[in-house]
This record gives sequence, C-alpha cells and structure tokens, in this order.
Amino acid sequence: MHKKRTIQVKEGYYGGSYESLPMWINHWYQIQEVLQLNQKKVLEIGPGNSVVGYFLKKCGLNVFTSDIDFRNKPDVLSDVSYLPFKQRSFDVILCCEVLEHIPYNEFENALKEIYRVNNGFVVISLPAPFVGAALALNLPRLSIFKLHAGVRYFKEKKFDGQHYWELGRLGYPLKRIKKAMRNAGFDIMKEFRPTLSLFCYFFVLKRLSHI
Repeated sequence: MHKKRTIQVKEGYYGGSYESLPMWINHWYQIQEVLQLNQKKVLEIGPGNSVVGYFLKKCGLNVFTSDIDFRNKPDVLSDVSYLPFKQRSFDVILCCEVLEHIPYNEFENALKEIYRVNNGFVVISLPAPFVGAALALNLPRLSIFKLHAGVRYFKEKKFDGQHYWELGRLGYPLKRIKKAMRNAGFDIMKEFRPTLSLFCYFFVLKRLSHI
C-alpha cells in the first residue's frame, strides 16, 4: 500500500499567470508530438487545465486522463508511480511537467510504471530552466527557422512546494535523466528544447519490448 501523495497546486492555479505564452507553446509541442506518432489510445498523466487532452480528442484520439488531483476531473484518480491499468494498455503516454513533482528517488520507479502500461510511445517534458535568447525567422514557403543560445541554471534546486528537482540543475544532468529512461526500458527517439519555450525539455521515447 503506497502513501497518499499531497496535492501541490492551489485551487485556481491553472489560470492567470500560469497561462503564459511559453506554456501555450509547450501545449502546442505536446499536441504535435502525440499527433505525429499516429496512434489512437492515449493516457495523459497530469492533464492540468485539460487544453491538450481536449484538442487531442477533437483530432479523433481516444484520450484517458490520470491525476492525483480530483479538481482536474481526471478519468482515474491515481499516482504516476501506481497506475491502475493493465500492461500495455495505451499506445501513447503523455506525461508533461509531472515527474519533477515527485522526489528523484521515485523517478525511475515512475518510469518503469509508465513502461508497464505503455504499448508503444511516451512523450515527456521536464522543466529545464535556461537563460538565453531565441530567434525565429519566418521565410515564405519554408519552415520557420529557429535558433536559441544560452546557459542552464547551475544553481542547486531545493524543494519549493512543487518541484523536487529540475533537469540541468546541479545533480540532475541530462546524461543522468537519459540513463534512467533507458534503464526503464525505453529508446530515446527524439529530444529537444523548444526554441520559443526555453524553460522545458522534451523527450519522445519508444518502448523496447525485450525488457
């Protein structure tokens, strides 16, 4: 029997300053990465304001939601470390801005639980603060050209009531996070920092069936 995790966000959190332009860009990337996988059955862990799940449903995907916070009206109340689903229940699992809300010593176990209920792909984003500048050029008939440059926050991350850790902070280098993902049974298909949303980092993972 696992201990009940404390709800970290206050009522009304998903509104006002939370809905910044970088956050909406984050939503866009979540949607695009899931749609590009061309799968149908999706589990969204931590639906937040429900923007992403709502759009994916409009695109014809079968989206289930899981959260520890009943106020977000998830389909299932559950912790990311204990998902009440059978093995290989979902083609895609979307878990964005969630895993930093649990202590890092529970991170790998959460990844293994995601692996257990996954039957294909996982999209994860983690906070990865970055001080820098971004440039985007919109050229006729060409894809938007994007470029960013800067440095990570090297200051130690202390628990602030929500985040226990963040990618790139002291003790949590990218190499360590990627190793944990591979140890859990995933191949890293894609990773990137959105140029116009420098506070986060995305991973697209593929489940390795031989694990």
